[in-house]
Amino acid sequence: MVVVAVVVQNSAPSRRFLPHKLVLWFAQTRWYTILHSSTETEEWMNQRYYEWHIKTASLLRRDAVIDLYDGRISAAMVASTYKGVSRRHAVDLSSRLPKGLIDDDRRMQLTRAGNEIVGVRSNGTYTQWELQEAIAKVATKEMKPKQAFETYGVPTSTLRRKRQGLVQMVGPDTPNIQVTKAARTIKKGSPGPKPYLGLDEEEIFLGVSDQIAAEGNPGHDASRLASGYSMHSAVPGGVSGF
Repeated sequence: MVVVAVVVQNSAPSRRFLPHKLVLWFAQTRWYTILHSSTETEEWMNQRYYEWHIKTASLLRRDAVIDLYDGRISAAMVASTYKGVSRRHAVDLSSRLPKGLIDDDRRMQLTRAGNEIVGVRSNGTYTQWELQEAIAKVATKEMKPKQAFETYGVPTSTLRRKRQGLVQMVGPDTPNIQVTKAARTIKKGSPGPKPYLGLDEEEIFLGVSDQIAAEGNPGHDASRLASGYSMHSAVPGGVSGF
């Protein structure tokens, strides 16, 4: 039974896996979890639920603090709007935020401050405008990376990487006005690694893996998985890699 817990925790799929191997991983994980539940597996799942619960509670507290600060709700509405959030705690945290913070299409100052005061770790909490402004300030040496991070919320590692790409694009001796103009063309990407599958493909793979797990036999070969995927997929011929 100890082996079951190890399989569930450490069988994370690699991005270099072929799609049929992803399906096998889903099927095996669900099959072992359902048919071979053990004390270790239950403890692992309870720990994941606890972590999810703590994160959800923090996000609710953060949203309550932001809405209270921004005047979207009153102190009397906190408990009824955000279940489980203390009105006194939300009011106290909201009062600690600096004055004049805003959230709009250009800035996410209030969201970043709310994350920090509640203790929510979140990557990519800045807008495309803030990214472009931060890179322009750093590339033209108006700000150091640390100053730009404190002002615009863009991590210093991201600023250094983007600045290097910008300098290579425009050249080292380009006037500041042209550097700033080039910085306006930089786009904000999604944080984290790029997904291996699309949303539709994920749904199909989850459906096929559930079917395999229900049959109690996750050891299907790639050809059967390929035919099963093609039957469910709206894309003729399925996905390359089978």
